[in-house]
Parts: sequence; C-alpha cells; structure tokens
Amino acid sequence: MDVLPYERSRASFSVEKLEKIITKSNAKVIEQFAPLFDEPVFHNQEEDILLSYEDHFKKSIERVSRSFEIIRENPEFMIAHMKQKIQMETFFDHNGIFLHFSMFLNYLKSQANKEQLRYWNAEARQGNFIGAYAQTELGHGSNVRGLETLATLDLKNKEYEIHSPTLTSLKWWPTGMYACTHAMVFAQLIINGENKGLHGFMVQLRQPDGSLMPGVELGEIGPKLNFSSNNIGYCRFTNVRIPMNRLFSKYSKVIETTGEYIAAPRSLSKFRYISMMLARTSIVRIAYKMCAKACTIAIRYSAVRLQGFKNKSSGSSEEHYVLDYKMQQYRLFKGLAYSYCLLWNARYIHSYIKGIQNRLEDGDNSAADDLPELHATLSGLKATATVTAHDNIEEARKCCGGQGFLMSSGIAKLSPDFAEWVTVEGEQVILSLQCARFLLKAVKQVQSKSSTLTETVRYIGETQSDKNKNINVITPSGILSLLKMRARNLAWRLTEQYDQQKGGDKDEALNQCAVIAVKASTAHVQQFMIENNFKAINSFFTDDLAIHTIMMKLLMLHGLQLISENAGDFVGIGSDVFLTSKVLSTVESRINRLMDEIRPDAVSLVDSFGFVDTELKSTIGKYDGNVYEAIVNEASKNPLNNKNNNGKMIGWETYSKVLNLEFLKKTAKEQTQRAVSKM
Repeated sequence: MDVLPYERSRASFSVEKLEKIITKSNAKVIEQFAPLFDEPVFHNQEEDILLSYEDHFKKSIERVSRSFEIIRENPEFMIAHMKQKIQMETFFDHNGIFLHFSMFLNYLKSQANKEQLRYWNAEARQGNFIGAYAQTELGHGSNVRGLETLATLDLKNKEYEIHSPTLTSLKWWPTGMYACTHAMVFAQLIINGENKGLHGFMVQLRQPDGSLMPGVELGEIGPKLNFSSNNIGYCRFTNVRIPMNRLFSKYSKVIETTGEYIAAPRSLSKFRYISMMLARTSIVRIAYKMCAKACTIAIRYSAVRLQGFKNKSSGSSEEHYVLDYKMQQYRLFKGLAYSYCLLWNARYIHSYIKGIQNRLEDGDNSAADDLPELHATLSGLKATATVTAHDNIEEARKCCGGQGFLMSSGIAKLSPDFAEWVTVEGEQVILSLQCARFLLKAVKQVQSKSSTLTETVRYIGETQSDKNKNINVITPSGILSLLKMRARNLAWRLTEQYDQQKGGDKDEALNQCAVIAVKASTAHVQQFMIENNFKAINSFFTDDLAIHTIMMKLLMLHGLQLISENAGDFVGIGSDVFLTSKVLSTVESRINRLMDEIRPDAVSLVDSFGFVDTELKSTIGKYDGNVYEAIVNEASKNPLNNKNNNGKMIGWETYSKVLNLEFLKKTAKEQTQRAVSKM
C-alpha cells in the first residue's frame, strides 16, 4: 500500500534525528547482529504458542543456551550486550533468565564486599552461573518486613542455616528461578535468638548434574496469564547450611570470630533495596517499550484501515481512514503521548539512581540522603506507570477491532505479556500507599515548619496567590501548574482525613483513608512525570524547534487529558484550588485542536520509536503497511488448515459420526464451481 509513505511525507520534523536520540542507532545495531540469530532454533517463534508448556520451556532453554554460545563466540556482540546497546529480547523471548544480568548483578555489585566481588563477580558477569533474586514469598510480597525465611547463625561451625519454617515462607515468584543455579535469598538474620532484620545470602540451588542441592526443593509455579512466562520458580529450604561469607557484607556484617553484628549506617538502610529500585526503573523502561510497540501497531493499522463511507448521501464509495475518527485519535494519541512521557522519565530516573549508586560506591555516604525520597517516588512511579501503560496497551489493542484479537497482530500478545510487569515488584495499591506515607510526612513538615521539603514534594508547601487564577492552561507551564495544584490539594485532603482517624495505629489510620491516599500518590506521580518530561524536552531539543514543538504538543495533550479526566480532584480545601466550567471548556477545546495538529505526524512519531518488523512481530503493524497480505499469509500457517488433502478437516473421522453424511452427499450434488475462464 502507498498510504504509509504518504503519511510519512507529512512529517513536520526529522524522523531520522528523533529516532537516533531515542534508539541511539538501535536499528543499525540490530541489523548488524541479527544474522547471528539466523539459525533454525530461532526461527518460527510465532509458532511457539502451539507448543505444550514443557516443550515451550525446552525450546526457550535451547535458545537461551545457544545465545550464550553466540555471545562467547562474538566478542563485539558481547561488548554491545554488556553496554546494553542490544537486548536479547530483540531476537527471542528469553523467559526471564537474563534478569541475572540486571537484578541479580545489581545487588551483587551494590552489596558485596571486595572479597565477595572478587569471588563472584567475574563468574556472574560471564554467565558461568545464573542467579535468581529470591525475595518474594508465598505469604508475603510487598511487605518485605514480613518475610519468614530464616538465616540462623551457627557460630561454632561458622555457618548460616537457611530454612523455610512455614508453608507461606516458600520463595514464590522469582523470575527465572527454575533455571537458575544460585539465588540471592533474602532471609531474616537470627543471631543468638535475636532477629537482625532482612539480609541477602548467596545460596546454591543446583548441582553440576542439574539435580538439586541437599535441602533445596525447587520448582516452576505453572501456567500464567501470558504464554511466555514459563520459568517462574518456587523454592523451599530445609536446614540448608552455607558458609558465613555467603552473607553479603558491604554495609552490614557479622564478625566471624565473635558473631558480633555490625549494622549498616542508618542512612544506608534503604540501599539494600537498590537492586529493587533499579528493577522498578527498568520496569518503567519496559512500560515505555511495550506501550510504544502497541501504539506503533495500532496507529499504523488505523492509518491504512478503511471504515465508513465519507458521503453517504451522494453514494460515494470513498471511505474514511480509521485514524481520522476523533475517538480513535483520542484513544491512540493518549497512549502515544504517554509512551513518550515514559521514555523521558525512564531515562531521567535511571540516570539519577545510577548517580546515587556511583557516589555511594565512591564512599560518598551523603548520597544516601536522597534514598528515602527516591524509594517512595519509585514505589508510586512503578504503580502508576505500569497500570496506566497497561490501560493504554489494552486500549490500543481494542482500537484494532477484530484483528487486535488475533495473536498474529502482535498487539494481542502485548497486553497479557505486560500484565506480568504490572504484577511483579510490588502490588499497585501497596506501592501507592508507600508513596502516600511520604506525602503525609511532607505535609506534616509544612505544618510544623520543621525542615525544608525535598525537591519532588516542594510544591506541597507552596501557596497559590490570586494571580494563579489566571493560569494559562494552553501552555506547558500552565498545565504543570494545574497538575501540581491538584497533587497538592489531594495531599492535604489525605492529611486531613488521616488526622481525623482515632487511635494510635498509623497503618490502620492510613487504611481508613486508602482511597484518597492512592489518588494522592497517583496525582503526585503524574505531575512528577509531566515535569520530568518538560525538563527532558527543553534539555534534548533546544537546537531543533520542529522536534521541540511536536514533543511539547504531546506533553500538552497528555497533561490536558489528565486534567479533563480528573476534574473532580480540583474541588478542594481552599479557594486557591479551582477548575471552572470555562477553564474546562478551554481544556477540551485545546485537546481537540492538539489532536488535529498531531494527526499529520502520527505515523512519523511511531516510526521514531525505531522498532523494526522483527521486533514488533505483527501482521498489522508492518512498516510497509501491507497488512492484509500479512494477515492471510500468517493464517495459512495454521496447522488446522490442511491443504495437502483438499482441506479435509482435522478430526473429521470423529466429528463425522454425529452428522448425516447421506444428506451432505445429496446437497453437495447441487453445488458446483464455475470453470475459470482462460483469458
């Protein structure tokens, strides 16, 4: 089709330049290394869905094993992979094993002392053993203080005994764990009957022959909502003995000769969760990629799909492109704008947290002052970003109509696949409440005038003067101001409700106002993301007015949709918080105008994400726009379509027993095929 080339010709900005900023020439890197994966084991991945659970796991392990060999055989690819210029998921679904190179290695690097790093780090980086991040248990997830696995010191034998004392203490949900040889096991450290809190221990799971270590029971938890997650484990430890040097001891430690426990400095208490913080940052980046993929598929398909005649009264046969319908634009441009917002936020947060990590590793413990704020914000960010991204992914799928229901569309798989990331690393309400506690603390600081607020919550202490009633809601700064007012309003309303609760139990008091607490957390995260987006645009595109302009339009659309869809949140505790019907009308008009302005750039904006067809794995999101040929071609591969025997139905021998075959013979005689003319 020539529709997409026409759409691309309408771009108001340089797609090549924006794509380079976003992907850092990722398409060229993929093109460079793709031939390494042009082997039978990596072919026909779309047919994996036809495999049994066990066969699919075997196929995944076969691909993972071959990918390790490819890395070791190709030093240039190894370096690119280590520098994160290329991801294995580009070439195949790796079923979680490569979390070893993220969560596991991050914890190892941040929590191991020098001796432990010398022993473990090189082997881990080379993938000579594979480690799981084993924190969550059957009975406890987000409430890490409630974890039950025990690590009891036996000073006489210089060992810790790792033990799962209850059914609910089984490690449950660690991604990739079934295929791991080792695990970073989080357990309560017990010394002389006293609980010293949660610590990380290195525990070996499998022996060289693949069987389990003594006292270790390891398994896979079974089929999930998405088909590809077939390597999520459970593990029970029964009196497993490990050497004392298996406790990671960079900050807190136990003296081997006396058993004396030396706690980490209080300021570093959150640093033990640095791997989890980095994981949550990575999840925001995954949210961007999957939301952007969904928008790419849906916008390209909507740009070529015809639906509804333009002028019914005249009998014209000309039809509308689906992307020209306003509701289609509202739904898809919403996801498009959010994808870009996720992208810039993921980059900002990753850079920020890495900076803290580097400063701490260089001995600057003052960097830890930012950890409580970072932990709280990342909790809320993970919850809000994943839930909103999932909503947009599913909305994009529904925008594709019936084709979006087919797995060959590529978009049908994205929604259940991303459900995993909404679920892992913290349940959304629990994480939002963690963020809400931080907001309560900020309001209390303002009330008591006890200390200066940190940067992300400074808006909570600001007052709105009368001049703010003239906020221009059609500018980025005006939109951000309104969203900050909304977040401030909700934080103060939360505090008001919280203070009204009777009794001294803080957790129960928060539970009683949990609904407003989650809303306050969400509003805080949304203004935080808009502000980061605003800063990123002004930082990255000062020398390119065209890209700066279209990025600002997406930012404004996202912000105005938030204001329009959450107008009730502006009804608040003071006369300074307002949203009149006139302002709302302006907001709605501006949304319509922005959709008109974004429409000519829509296809080019998704092209700028830089996804190649082999990444999208989509019949309807192909770069060339030839969707119908691809749909039919993919359907022809269905094993039910038996073309070798005149299309005889699979299972006919059984099915035909309940039919009247004589009647079928009779009616068949009455139907023929006209001979095709040879012209």
